[in-house]
Amino acid sequence: MKNIFKKSLNSKVKEFAHLGNYEFSKQKSILESSMKIPLKYFVEYGEYLLLDSFVHPLIKSSIVDTFRELKLKININERFIDKKVRELNVYGLSKLESMLSYRNIISIVNESCLKK
Repeated sequence: MKNIFKKSLNSKVKEFAHLGNYEFSKQKSILESSMKIPLKYFVEYGEYLLLDSFVHPLIKSSIVDTFRELKLKININERFIDKKVRELNVYGLSKLESMLSYRNIISIVNESCLKK
C-alpha cells in the first residue's frame, strides 16, 4: 500500500510540475487535484510554474492566491502577460476580490455577457 501511495503521489507531483505541457482545462483540473499534495511540493513547483510562459495566467493567479490564503511569508517571482518577471511579496497581497480594478473588470465582463 505504501508503494502504491508513493507512486500516486509522485505521479501527481510530476503532473503538477509539468503543468505548462497541458491546455487550460487540463491545467485547471491538475491544479485542483494538486491541492492534495504535500505543501512543500506545492510551494516548490508552484514558484517554478509562475515563471513558465506556458502556464495560463488564470492558473498562475490561482497559485499566487493559494500562497496568499496560506499566509506564506515569501517573495516570489512571476512572469506576467507582458513577459516581464516581477517580484511579489505574497504575504502583503490583498484578496483579489477586494481590489477595485478586479471588481471593475468583472463588472465589464458581466455586462458584456448580458448583452449577448
